[in-house]
Amino acid sequence: MKNKSADKIFIRGLSVPVIIGVFPNEREAPQTLLIDLEVVADFQQAAASDALQHTIDYAQIRRSILGYTEATKFTLIETLADRLAAHLKQAFHLSWLRLSISKKPFDITDADCVGVCIER
Repeated sequence: MKNKSADKIFIRGLSVPVIIGVFPNEREAPQTLLIDLEVVADFQQAAASDALQHTIDYAQIRRSILGYTEATKFTLIETLADRLAAHLKQAFHLSWLRLSISKKPFDITDADCVGVCIER
C-alpha cells in the first residue's frame, strides 16, 4: 500500500489586483482579491536534503498566481477560482489543492468579504 502524504504548504492572504465583477463600476479598475492556497505534497525528501529543489517554492507559486490573474479578466470569482486551480495544478504538477478567493463586496455593505473555496 502506497503511503499518502498529509504534508501541506500554504499561502494565506495573498493580495492580488484583479479586474473582476458583474457591475460596471467593478470593471473599471482592479479590485484587491485575497487568495488562500493549500497544496498537498510529500516533504520527506526536502526535509532530508534541506534543499529547495525538493519542495514547492512559495515564490514561484506567487509569481504564477500574479501572472495568471494579471493576464485574465473574468466576471465571476467562481470562474477565476476554477481556472486558476487548473493552471496551478498543471504548472506545479499538483495532485490536490484548496483555493479560496475573497473580496470586499460592493453591494453587501454589512459583510467583511465574500468569496469561494474550491478543492481540486
